[in-house]
This record gives sequence, C-alpha cells and structure tokens, in this order.
Amino acid sequence: MKITLNLIFSLVFVATLVISAFTYVQVQNERDRLTHELDIRAVIMAESLQESVKELLRANSPDRLKRLVERFGGRERLIGVAIYDNQGTSLISSIGSLTNLPDSITHIHESILSGEGITSFNSHGGKSIHLYAIPLFLEEKTVGALLVIHDASFIDARINSIWQSNFVRLLIQTILIIITTVLIVRWSIAGFINKVVVWIKNIRTGKINPQTQILKGSIF
Repeated sequence: MKITLNLIFSLVFVATLVISAFTYVQVQNERDRLTHELDIRAVIMAESLQESVKELLRANSPDRLKRLVERFGGRERLIGVAIYDNQGTSLISSIGSLTNLPDSITHIHESILSGEGITSFNSHGGKSIHLYAIPLFLEEKTVGALLVIHDASFIDARINSIWQSNFVRLLIQTILIIITTVLIVRWSIAGFINKVVVWIKNIRTGKINPQTQILKGSIF
C-alpha cells in the first residue's frame, strides 16, 4: 500500500509541475497577445478620431465635437473617449467619472509633454481598464489630448478560463493516474506477491516439490 501511495504521489507531483509550467507559459503568451491586440485597437481608434477632433477644434464647434465623442460610446469593449485642453482640463467626455481618474490626468499630461501616445492599464470599480492618451496638434502646437478607454476585463476572464480549464485537465489526469497505478500494482506486483504466497503455502503443505519446479525452469 505504501509503495502504491508513493508511486501515485510521485506521478501526480510530476504531472502537476508539467501542467503548471505549461499553463504559466500559455497564460503569459495569451496575456501578451490580447494586450497587444488591445493596444493596436486603441491606437487605431485614437488616430482615426484625431483628425476629426482637430478639425472641429479648429472650427470651434463644441456641439459637433460632443456629438462625435458620444457617437463612439457603446462600441465593443470601448468605455468611451474624452478630449482635454493643453492644461489637462476635460472639455468633452463620454466616460463620466473616469475623466478625473488620477491616472487619466497623469497620462494626459505625459502625452502633452512628450508629444507621444501613452498607454497603460488601470483598475476602476473592480474592473480592469485600458487607457490610451494621444496629443492633439494644431499647426505644430499642442492644443490638448485625446483619451480612449477600453474595458480590459476580458483579458482577466480569458486568463482565468485558461487556469480553470487546465485545472480540470489536471484533475482528470490525476484520477486516471490513480486508477492506472492501482490497477498496475494490483495486476503485477500484488499478483506476483499472491503467487509467491501460494507457492510457499503449497511447499509447506507438500503439494509441490520446489526442486522439481526449479529443474523445470519455472517456479510459478
């Protein structure tokens, strides 16, 4: 029994290590892939909005600018967009309280100062969000910034799904390992031991002659 338990423990331990390592690599690759796809989506959306926003700012048309921003609300995984002036003050927004998130303001200022797009992840209301800020230029002068926020909780959901599915796989493999090990031990080792016990018992009772068995080349 002890041999069986030790064998089962060893096999389960190795299987756990292999599946855990495989899952970790799979999770990292999937997270990187989804993050890269979300970065690209945010960049494409921000750049597609950038020219329209600049034209409306040049034309000083806040009503049309508001309609433009609101039109992009409700898209797949898009929480909303916001437009800021060059001081980091929100002008028009469809993202509500997210406009004044400390990280949002920080990214806006960083984007305005660096003249480049800034991307990051944050958490709001227990949900992961993706922020992308891009500066707005008019006649080579920075006049503000555009912020695009996406719902990134699907990434965590996907990662959790991978861990759960691989845990179920490990559980099934553990059950199969236990069953297979018990059957092998019972059919081979235990069977061999039972034959030895029967053989010794037959010798003691005189049912068989051990010398005759040895001469025949077979004990069992």
